Amino acid sequence: MRRLLYLLLMFLLAVSACKHTDKNTHLNKHKPGDYQVKIKIPAEWIEKVRRFDYTRKTQPVLLHEFENIIKPDTIYNPHAQHVDEGYGRVFDPIFADIDGEFGEELVCMLGWDISCPNLCIFKEIKDDWYLIYFEAIDTFYSAPSLSIANNFSKNKVFYFDRVYNHGSDLFADGFSFYKLIDGRVYHCLELPNENHIYGWGLFLNQEISTSFSFSGDDSDCVGVQYNYNFFPGAVFKEDLPWQAHDEIPLVKGSGHASYKWNDKNKVYELKIENYQHGIDDLTAEKIACFNSFSNDTLFVKAFKRNIDTLSKIGTVQQKSLLKLYLAKVKKDKKAVTHEMKKTTSTGTLDFYSAEPKK
Repeated sequence: MRRLLYLLLMFLLAVSACKHTDKNTHLNKHKPGDYQVKIKIPAEWIEKVRRFDYTRKTQPVLLHEFENIIKPDTIYNPHAQHVDEGYGRVFDPIFADIDGEFGEELVCMLGWDISCPNLCIFKEIKDDWYLIYFEAIDTFYSAPSLSIANNFSKNKVFYFDRVYNHGSDLFADGFSFYKLIDGRVYHCLELPNENHIYGWGLFLNQEISTSFSFSGDDSDCVGVQYNYNFFPGAVFKEDLPWQAHDEIPLVKGSGHASYKWNDKNKVYELKIENYQHGIDDLTAEKIACFNSFSNDTLFVKAFKRNIDTLSKIGTVQQKSLLKLYLAKVKKDKKAVTHEMKKTTSTGTLDFYSAEPKK
């Protein structure tokens, strides 16, 4: 049971630390989500980056120079009022051959604020350097850690962790995967890392965690281990609105999934083998539940066999709660225990009160 301190039964919805829209003139305004650019970068600046001494003193110098190069574009800075040169800067360059072509590329996460860095990919084309990809990344708690994988392909995967949602007893983060192919960057996979929600008026709460690894022998593939637990929230009369009961699992287990590279579509696609048809094997619908809070109809459909089994062999308490849950979903297409009502807002924070559903 989760015990957190709340004030007057109010829930806090923490909004993303980086609410902003792209104003970069080099981005294609007709294709939202397309961060391909082509901005010429002086070789002198690239060499400075190559000799970067990993000190806080050097970070702002390189960032200022970069902004002067990409004008009229800029780096989003939500905390521009801070003048401390060591505050929240992000600059972590990696020189590596990530596309199998001649020479190295520069993969870099840079920005004025650790919660809002930019993913930048630089490539040398015909003896000139260019910034070819420029994506602002919204995260929250800390700067993403940028990594390059030695996957079984000349086009190496680079990836980082990012936060999708956060709040009191609410959190969702994951990994974004990319490849550079023929001069173009492809966003090729999203994987959850940790997704959990306790309370929030939902009958069905959840806790999901994953781990992944790359195949290094004969195929370009990502293997993912999913661990999951779906359990009741505040379902008993004596429960406070934020309480949950992970000790009473309705569906709990683990499973492995493989994502294989599809060269035509330039993405990693979920591959379900013919032999994966057991009750505990994962399906696309089950995995979709891991990425979605409060999608009760999808959960009932995806885990039907698990639910049917629990209704036969579960404890008296599990059977009773499951019956109540299924009845709510059948009637309302969702199952909630409390209605969440926004009471007030302060800056970027919204406050909620939880009232028992009638």
